[in-house]
Amino acid sequence: MPFWWGEPPQVHPTNALTSKRQIKIMLQVFSPLTGVVKPLSDVKDPVLAEEIIGAGLAVYANETRIHEVCAPVSGRLLKVHPHAFLIFTPIGIGILVHLGVETVTLKGKGFTVLCAEGDTVELGTPIVRWDPQVAIDAGLDTTISVVACNVKRQQIFSDLHGHMEVAQGEEFFHVVSA
Repeated sequence: MPFWWGEPPQVHPTNALTSKRQIKIMLQVFSPLTGVVKPLSDVKDPVLAEEIIGAGLAVYANETRIHEVCAPVSGRLLKVHPHAFLIFTPIGIGILVHLGVETVTLKGKGFTVLCAEGDTVELGTPIVRWDPQVAIDAGLDTTISVVACNVKRQQIFSDLHGHMEVAQGEEFFHVVSA
């Protein structure tokens, strides 16, 4: 059964008719690393949890080893910080990947940026190498949020249920037409 936020239209993984209007998958977003799926509302950052920036999902890496956090979509790196990056897709949707909560306070410690702002990246390109143990030692949450900027909750569709395992590069969610 699909996991939805808000009232779900009847959507198949391909185009479908709902209330006499066409619902179309606009963008597929893939998991930036392996971990456990969490709803964005469970993230301990109110800006992300309340979907002020946009809707999406979160993933919690269940291993504390060093991770290469990869591009969940293809596009242009609009912004890159050690703790977050934003990819602007060819269809005009920005995908924000935010590593942890309050990790900006680490001032780059535990992060290695692997790409530069303005780079064009393909799905799966490593963007940041991250040692989450540094954040854990600082008492910070290491949940990674993946947000489709300026996209409403009703436009996010996923076959993943809360607290399911997801592999890096596995389909995470779809953005569908409004």
